[in-house]
Amino acid sequence: MYKKVNTFKINFILGITVVIFSFITIYWHEQMRVLFKLEEKVNEEGEEIIALNKQLLVDLSEAKSGMFIKNKAIEELNMHVPIDNFDNEYLGETRSIALPHHRTRY
Repeated sequence: MYKKVNTFKINFILGITVVIFSFITIYWHEQMRVLFKLEEKVNEEGEEIIALNKQLLVDLSEAKSGMFIKNKAIEELNMHVPIDNFDNEYLGETRSIALPHHRTRY
């Protein structure tokens, strides 16, 4: 009923299959290593881009807020904040009361 199969042929085919899969596995691991190195490089570049973007956003917000201009005027041009007598001299002796969140004039 059953044909006798030559064990040498089966062992030879199994051995060749194992060797082929071994070479495929080695190639796959090499490709994963290359991909990992590429991923690390891309992540580093991405982090640098994000850091530069954050720095640019900080610079833009400082420029928009006017703090840079104010500090430059005070430090480099020696300009100062107006004194309290400014209201009395130029607004006709009006009184000003500073409240916690806003200023009301009487």
